[in-house]
Amino acid sequence: MSEVLGVQATKIAAGGIANQCAEGVQDARLKCIVDSYEASALASDSTITMGGTLPAGARIQEIILSFDATLNANNTLEVGDSDNYTRYASVDGTGAIVFQRLETVDGMDYVIGTASGDNQVVIHTTGASTATGTIKLAIFYTKD
Repeated sequence: MSEVLGVQATKIAAGGIANQCAEGVQDARLKCIVDSYEASALASDSTITMGGTLPAGARIQEIILSFDATLNANNTLEVGDSDNYTRYASVDGTGAIVFQRLETVDGMDYVIGTASGDNQVVIHTTGASTATGTIKLAIFYTKD
């Protein structure tokens, strides 16, 4: 059995100015943006802007998407930004209530400001039919 340290644990153990942890990864403040949208025959290939813009340097820790059963199996909701619609999640409607958490490795601890247009979270719809129903989103991020 081996005993190893994560990246931040290694920096903390070494100490000193050269080993300071990046902003938002140690003793960071967790913040949240919550928004919802009531879709009514929303056309496929639509983009829903959710919440306000995220500050540069914010680090995404969790995204929670929920939508109700009226969004049928012909709809897909992608959670990301204008640079990458699927940065955080992509989930198909099932005809049942869906509760989807962040599902991409690269979306976890993603640093806002890495790409152009990544400071505004959007939901992009695709599918064979219009979307009708309640969509809710919570965005959790750290920022000091």
